[in-house]
Formats: sequence, C-alpha cells, structure tokens
Amino acid sequence: MRVEDEARAVDGMRMELVQVRSGVSKLGQLRDELLERLKELKDELERVRGEMGRSEEIKEEIEMMRKELERGRLAVEYEKKVHADNLEQSKAMEKNMLSLAGEVENLRAELANAEKRARAAAAAAANPGQGYAKTYGNSEMAYGGNSYTDAFSLHQVGINSGSQYEFPAAPHSSYDIQQSHAH
Repeated sequence: MRVEDEARAVDGMRMELVQVRSGVSKLGQLRDELLERLKELKDELERVRGEMGRSEEIKEEIEMMRKELERGRLAVEYEKKVHADNLEQSKAMEKNMLSLAGEVENLRAELANAEKRARAAAAAAANPGQGYAKTYGNSEMAYGGNSYTDAFSLHQVGINSGSQYEFPAAPHSSYDIQQSHAH
C-alpha cells in the first residue's frame, strides 16, 4: 500500500507539476506580454518627452511671434501718424504755393504796369513837342507847368538792377499818382 500511496502521490505530484509547468508557461507568456507593453510605454514616454521639449520650443516661437506682431502693430501706428502729419504738411505747403503763385501773378502784373509807365515816360521824354503848345522856352513845363525841378526824380539804369525780393521802382512823372504797394 505504500507503494500505491507513493504512486498516487507521485501521480498527484506529476499532475501538480504539469499544472505548475502550465502556470509557469502562462506566466512566461504574461511576462513577455508585459515586457512588450513596458517597451511600448517607454517608447511612448520618450515620444511624449520629445513632444514636451518641442512644445517648449513652440511656446518660445509663439512668444517671439507675439512680440514681433506687437512691434508690427506699433510700426503700423507710427506709419499712420507720419502719413497724417505728412498729409497735413502737404496741404499746408500746397496752400502756401497757391498763395505764392497769386503773389507772383500780382508782381508780374505790377512789373508789366511799371514797364508800360517806363516806356510811356521814355516816349514822352523823346517827343517833347506833343505836350502843351507853348512852353515859353522851358522844357520842364511841357507837361505839368511845374516851375520847380523834381529833386527826387531818379533815372532808371535797368529794371533788374534791384534785389529780386523788392518791388521795382517805377518812374513817376509829375502827373502820375503814386500808389502804395501794400499787401
């Protein structure tokens, strides 16, 4: 009986050994699966760490772009202000140019008038006989009957002899009415 008991015990142990081997085999497979899963997790962790490092770079790039955008906005605002100032100055200069053009036209008209008077005075001096018929021997009395000499009379040398910014002096005969040139 002992042998039978031992044989039964050995058979029981064999069955138990088969079960243990089966369990060990299952545990080996489970260990392989877990090692594979651990490798996948390590790879994913490495990828996430890389992305986190990349996300820091992206954050820095975003901050740099935000600062550049702010500088661009400030530059646009400055350009708008400069454009408005330039437009205002341009309008003022245009108004000034129109005023100067009007003044130039007035000066040209005055110059033409002065030239006409100078030609008339020169023509009158060249033809003394066309004045009053009797001069009684005094050539200065031909037009005005003035017995006094004109002490302030100036002889014109040339029209452009004066400064370009002054009004040209016009010769006055004794009948011309002097006009003030106030502007």
